[in-house]
Amino acid sequence: MGYQPFYISNFDENGGLNNFYESFLTPEKAFQTLEDAMCWRGKVMKRPCITKIGRLRRDLGTQTFDNQATGGSYIVADIFSDPNIDLRATIPALGLPEPYAEIQPTTVVITVSGRIFTDPMGNGVLTEAGGSSGTINYVTGALSLTFAPPFGGLHNVTVQFFYFPGLPVMSLNRREADNINDEQNIAFDTKYAYTTLMGQFIELPSGTKFTWNGADWQLFWTTNFYTKTIGLARDKFFWATNYNAENIAPSIRDHINYYDGSDWFLLEPHVNPTTFLEQCKILIGYKSRLIAMNLWEGPDIYNVFHYPNKIRWSVNGDPTDINAWREDIPGQGSYLYAPTNEAIISVAFIRDILVVKFERSSWRLSYTGNENLPFVFQKIDTDLGSESPFSLITFGKGLLSVADKGITVDDGMSVNRIDTNIPQQVFKIKNNANGTDRVYGIRDFVSELAYFSFPSFNTVKFPDRVLVYNYNNATWAIFKDSFTCYGNYQRDSDETWAAFTDERYDTWAALYQTWNEGATSALVPNIAAGNQAGFVSALTPAIAPATVNSPTLFINALDVASIPCRITVPNHNLETGTFIKISGVLGISPLNPSILNNIPFPGMNLIYRVTVIDQNTLSLEVWDTVALVFDGLDISAYVGDYIGGGVITVLNRFDIITKEFSPFYETSGQCRLGSVDFFTSTTPTGEFIAEIYINSNLSISMTDQPSVLGTNIVFTKPENNALIPYQQFQEKIWHRMYIHAIAQNFTLEMTMSDEQMGRPDLDMSTEIFTLHALAFYLSKNARLVQ
Repeated sequence: MGYQPFYISNFDENGGLNNFYESFLTPEKAFQTLEDAMCWRGKVMKRPCITKIGRLRRDLGTQTFDNQATGGSYIVADIFSDPNIDLRATIPALGLPEPYAEIQPTTVVITVSGRIFTDPMGNGVLTEAGGSSGTINYVTGALSLTFAPPFGGLHNVTVQFFYFPGLPVMSLNRREADNINDEQNIAFDTKYAYTTLMGQFIELPSGTKFTWNGADWQLFWTTNFYTKTIGLARDKFFWATNYNAENIAPSIRDHINYYDGSDWFLLEPHVNPTTFLEQCKILIGYKSRLIAMNLWEGPDIYNVFHYPNKIRWSVNGDPTDINAWREDIPGQGSYLYAPTNEAIISVAFIRDILVVKFERSSWRLSYTGNENLPFVFQKIDTDLGSESPFSLITFGKGLLSVADKGITVDDGMSVNRIDTNIPQQVFKIKNNANGTDRVYGIRDFVSELAYFSFPSFNTVKFPDRVLVYNYNNATWAIFKDSFTCYGNYQRDSDETWAAFTDERYDTWAALYQTWNEGATSALVPNIAAGNQAGFVSALTPAIAPATVNSPTLFINALDVASIPCRITVPNHNLETGTFIKISGVLGISPLNPSILNNIPFPGMNLIYRVTVIDQNTLSLEVWDTVALVFDGLDISAYVGDYIGGGVITVLNRFDIITKEFSPFYETSGQCRLGSVDFFTSTTPTGEFIAEIYINSNLSISMTDQPSVLGTNIVFTKPENNALIPYQQFQEKIWHRMYIHAIAQNFTLEMTMSDEQMGRPDLDMSTEIFTLHALAFYLSKNARLVQ
């Protein structure tokens, strides 16, 4: 019997990640593993990359160090530790200093008695018009100035610079402004609030410097709510709470605060003559009232009592009024206990219904129209609630959320699981170290995807995976990303080539996007994601995906003496075997650590494979072009000080494993697999590897026997332009891999080898991968049991 084609296409139908059944029972278009790839509009495609928005940064203003400089020089070991700045100071109860703060190159301005030092080249070298000079280490804060001619007497030193705190991003939201569709971007890390100016993050302007004191899992709940003052214009206030009233020392507990566009204001309202509302987990506007849920109340911030199932609302009007929350004054505020002992976790609207998620149940808060009791709780579901405050994603007809027993959709009348294809995935979310509080969800309207960022295993604290749900075809996938939060972001100005700062692209031709693409225009909303290192990135749409990631991690220190070379990357969240690129490393000439940017292959982008030492330390391996293996990076001969600037780009490697195909089980026959045809989008230089596993064994591939199979490399590029010149002009292309295997069943894996990822002369990580169809050439062999 000759080979017959077994054709598979349109992966929307029963496709995506599916581990409900045993693998041989899974639908033929589904996958056991779908990592850094997804099913989208009928095809299987490599996930889109992320693009740079910026890093959270602060401007300290002008800091004056009195009577510091004298004679011919001024030297300080760490400008960050000066009492005027004191960035190295530790908050006693939290242990949250800024140990990884780094000065932004080119922003330094130092003045000593009219002599102005700047770093125009951003290389740590300070210049002064009169001939004086100096150096600055952007990481350690070491500053050295040499005065020509020398000074007599003591002189003040004034210092200005922008710096990156390096703290995790805790919120990305927008404050409603007066102009339609022109909102103000507002971001938070654990200590500061930020906005954007000319495409750069700056600290949110306020009348006084304002800091927060939350832990790295206490994400900010924010909301926009109008105040209503009779006879006056309505003010648009931006409200924020990080619910830390129990976890830290009373002296540094945060209150509820609101921002009016110029300054922050404290909300600590009387609820009766002796009690204040001090903190809450949730703030939301509903029926012209501001409602606080999951409360901390007491006589002051030092003595609070937690009421996790209690809500309290303000007067219908201005919640900042002195009596707006008073329960003892008729017509003002009041409160209500939910009829359950569970804690309130999160809320969201479905149409005009306010759904309230408790730990293990779902309720709706219904409006009664009765001014004496305007709200009542009504139960929707007894068993399915939510454990993650920021996992809720609103749709027109339902609300997605991550519950303790599954991922659910809530329509206001009932709650049902939507994760039946991946029923165990929710139990892979890390529960300890406040793992459930770190889960974060958002909807991408352009790509028709929903993202849930979550921490997956015990060696990391911050989220390291994204569960991706294509709600158009109900398929699932996993992305390897470290995002602490999501939000919406608007550029405040059009992006121009002159101001384009993305270090991934040297020429316009290399850029993935078109010049008139909407995402680069001012005021167009983008899906943004923040991470544990203070980077904010845009998620590019699947319809026009970026193929190269922007940097998302920074290097704090280098140990060039170690073999392999070690780098300090705070909270890197990477796994051993991850591939990265390094750029921007600055050092002191002539032999210096900046060699990491491009050694030892001039004109090539050197790629590193990492080994995890601990949560802050990595060692580096590179491809040996002679031995054709990976070796530990040895740069011990290169001496010099690392002075900052180094950033890391993580490379995506897709891994796609099909179901276990058993085409002749029903007739008790084995299978002879002759070849596999792959129908992919055409690329200039792309390729991948295909592994064939047989007889329910995923540990030994048939490609381990090259004398039988030949190569397992599959091209997505034209194979022979001389013989078939028209191939290079095809949008899609077929390629065949020969197998010649006899088995009871078989499984196909498509991925990138270490060599394909790490060889600088290959650099396949930037090529797209889009699979449109597969064709297996099969025939029935002997009976199943020999």
